[in-house]
Amino acid sequence: MPTYEKAVNEVKELEANIYILKPLKSLLEKAIATYYEGLVLQKEALEQKDENLIEHSNAKGEEYMGILDEYRKEMKLLAETKNTFKREGVF
Repeated sequence: MPTYEKAVNEVKELEANIYILKPLKSLLEKAIATYYEGLVLQKEALEQKDENLIEHSNAKGEEYMGILDEYRKEMKLLAETKNTFKREGVF
C-alpha cells in the first residue's frame, strides 16, 4: 500500500504544460485515486471480514476500469487528431 500511495502522489505532481493534456492528466489522477480507494476498502474488508466493504471495493474497481476506458478513448482520440494534423502539416 505505501508504494501505491507514493504512486498516487507522484501522479498528482505530474505537470501537463500542454493544455490538451490537462484533461488526460485529470482522468489519470482520478483513476489512480479511485484504485487506491478500492485497495484501502479491500484491506479493511479483509481485516474486518465485511462483505459490504468487499462490495464497495469491487464497485471502486469497476469505477476505476470505467475511468481507464475513458482515458484510453481520449488518448486514442488525441493520437488520431495529432496524426491528422501531422498529415495536414499543422505539426
